[in-house]
Amino acid sequence: DVERSRGLGDVYKRQEQVWQGTRSHPYGEAAVISTLAVVLQLLGEAGDQAALLQRAGQLWQQRNIERFA
Repeated sequence: DVERSRGLGDVYKRQEQVWQGTRSHPYGEAAVISTLAVVLQLLGEAGDQAALLQRAGQLWQQRNIERFA
């Protein structure tokens, strides 16, 4: 189910909806969580890949969903 974009405004709106939790985008969310896991490792967070991904997932769940409202 691919939704056609009507320009950057649509893209930004969908990104905002994913951030706020009103829309799901599994690929996008996985990309954010994976990138965050790498950042955690670069910042010196201890743990193997699975632990870092779990911590990144927790941070994603705890994000401030009102941040970009």
